[in-house]
Amino acid sequence: FYYGGGRVGDARALQYQGVIDETSRNCVVANGRITVNMGVTGRVLLGPAGTQSSVNAPIRFAVERDGQAIFSEKYTIPVALTPPAQSAEFVKVVENVAIPYLGGESITIWVGFDTRG
Repeated sequence: FYYGGGRVGDARALQYQGVIDETSRNCVVANGRITVNMGVTGRVLLGPAGTQSSVNAPIRFAVERDGQAIFSEKYTIPVALTPPAQSAEFVKVVENVAIPYLGGESITIWVGFDTRG
């Protein structure tokens, strides 16, 4: 959620919000490594105070092995909002992330908004 004028939580001041609709991943194990392809689809929706014609969606993909980050990358995805549309979709796919495979470990894949600088 992005609010104008520091009015966080005021529905009338909402300029836009981002929504993640779906995430997907495909993992292939071969030759002592896991190759991961992961993706996300989502939307940006204008709020009552929204007048933006474009918004940058800050999306982070991360992979953890046994609780330790072994891949983490933030992507800035431009989303064009063309009037009269009040929303627009975005898609991001990250391919061929190679992770050494030890066997028996727990692998977790994360994707989400990352608004930290």
